[in-house]
Amino acid sequence: MNKRFFIIICITAFLLSACEKAVSFDLDEKEPKLVVEATIENGQAPLVVLSKSFNFFETFGLKELAGISARGAEVYMSDGVQNLKLKEYGQQIPGTTDSIFYFTNDIALLPAAIIGAVNKSYNLRVVWNGKEHVATTAIPAIT
Repeated sequence: MNKRFFIIICITAFLLSACEKAVSFDLDEKEPKLVVEATIENGQAPLVVLSKSFNFFETFGLKELAGISARGAEVYMSDGVQNLKLKEYGQQIPGTTDSIFYFTNDIALLPAAIIGAVNKSYNLRVVWNGKEHVATTAIPAIT
């Protein structure tokens, strides 16, 4: 009986063991692409963060975070009534002298600022490195 039990255990262990095969990927390094993260919510100002993509195996830390911002873009938002150029602001990364950057309403133009509202559509236009990127969104009714 013990011999039979041992054989069953060995067969089970053999069937349940997996083979491993090393797989390597040869990913070419690509030119960074623009990454646009934009939000607008009911009662809030628009917030747009522009960054550059990273290659898959590239290291990423606080120093790289500072260099990821896509600076010098022109960012416009329209709510169908007004078309405003958003202003670029910087926020220092804690523990460093570096900053990350974002776009929102220009505080000098607050009376004309765009604020999110329910049942309204918004158009975003970003011009960076000679290329134009556009997007449209809407804030749906609260249910």
